[in-house]
Amino acid sequence: MLFLPSAAATLHLEQGPTPVRIDGEAYEVLIANLAIKVVRKLGEEENLLPVILRRWFGSDAGLPGRGERVKLKRSPSDLEMEALRITTSQGLKVWSRYLRETIAPAFGLTFSQAIWNAGFVVQDPEVFLLVTLAKEDMNTEHRYVDHFVSDREFAWQSQNRTTRTSKHGQILSDHRAQGKRVHLFVRPTKKTGPKPTPFFYCGEVDFISWEGDAPISIKWRLREAVPPSLHSVLGVPP
Repeated sequence: MLFLPSAAATLHLEQGPTPVRIDGEAYEVLIANLAIKVVRKLGEEENLLPVILRRWFGSDAGLPGRGERVKLKRSPSDLEMEALRITTSQGLKVWSRYLRETIAPAFGLTFSQAIWNAGFVVQDPEVFLLVTLAKEDMNTEHRYVDHFVSDREFAWQSQNRTTRTSKHGQILSDHRAQGKRVHLFVRPTKKTGPKPTPFFYCGEVDFISWEGDAPISIKWRLREAVPPSLHSVLGVPP
């Protein structure tokens, strides 16, 4: 199914069958609880949503860890649905290292010390988690509990003021429904000698679960496992 963000209300989408054009052809979609569950030809019963998504995004569309997105828009005559293909970055490689100031330009964004010096950065539709594992040299309020649970799971703690019901809390738990992508960057220490330590780009991550409130402790699933060569550097348990 396709989850619709709460902003879908601005398209005046109603529950039930809704006419839509896809690749120039007439269909109807069935909308229920802010989700599109069925796409079918007018007057027919077969659900063509899986066929359409695989045509757009390949045979792996919809499998765990994938984050395909579509775009709904109002034309002068009706509603249109099309594939939304956005280049995630310009050359960042998963498990390569990058300094903080090089991350923003790689996503077509402008680097600002005021924005990017934080560990949690929202630049729609991208969300960035920038984590330093060793925090002994940081202020007490910045010593969040962050660590790899395994080579495919990462435990991350929000800022102390973040609650589940806050805007940021909802972005974290509902990022896929809101059409946002969460990128994890991790470095073992704040500095290497006198210079800042670069971050390892861990790729996109997906929300698994959370506990607590103000701060929130969240488990993220990595789409690409940590390579064995980095286990000791990043503290991945055996």
